[in-house]
Amino acid sequence: MQQANALHWNGKFEIMGTSIDDVFFARSLAEQGLIPKDAFLIDLGAQEFNGGIDIFKLHDMMAQFLADDSFGKLSIRDFTKLRFSSQIFELLGFKYLALDVYESKSSIVFDLNHDPVPDELKGAGHLVQNFGTTEHVFNQANCFKVIHELTSPNGGIMWHNLPMSDFFYHGFFKYDIKFFERLLIANNYELVHLRIDQAEGSMAVPDILFEKGLPPREPMDAGVNILLRRTSRAPFKFPLDYDGSKVDVEELLEQGAVRA
Repeated sequence: MQQANALHWNGKFEIMGTSIDDVFFARSLAEQGLIPKDAFLIDLGAQEFNGGIDIFKLHDMMAQFLADDSFGKLSIRDFTKLRFSSQIFELLGFKYLALDVYESKSSIVFDLNHDPVPDELKGAGHLVQNFGTTEHVFNQANCFKVIHELTSPNGGIMWHNLPMSDFFYHGFFKYDIKFFERLLIANNYELVHLRIDQAEGSMAVPDILFEKGLPPREPMDAGVNILLRRTSRAPFKFPLDYDGSKVDVEELLEQGAVRA
């Protein structure tokens, strides 16, 4: 996959869940003109801060992005009690909505297994975030169709932060890089950013895997952090798993073999 833009970012991502660095990165997308500064951000799941809030990073971020008069009115100490990221996104100028199984001030009830995108939300999202949500949903086809339809066809960005390997007993699915490669090809997305993160395993390797033949080893969680840009109003198409040496993908696409 070729990266469409040189995206400037030297920070650290958490493997799933939202961190202050992720919020900073989202605002940086706006500063670089990749999304509007008043972008409509749609989260799959009302995101909690992963590991709590780093008050010093939060202070520095607000100082950088907020006007002096707005920054002066803030009591940063108040943010130590925050659990969800919606309020900080809104303070930074974003419009915010989460789709979740529970309703809250900043979310609506939405079942990714079954629900279609409401007409008023189709193509509305400048930035649609999937931070460790879809691996917990059995209906993957609906998940990625929903993400596509939520995203603006005029260059809206889909941001996935998902497990690739290990993460034992975490959700139903892990995502190979090939999944996103084929998703990109089928829907003519552009690759904006790709990064692989790795950390010490959060869960021990289940004993049954060793008992059934897995050689002894320590768990090592890996996650994919990828941003894709929607480039057209074309409806969502399901990716096709193929052997590139034997299949003319462009011909299959023209024939409609890859379709929703």
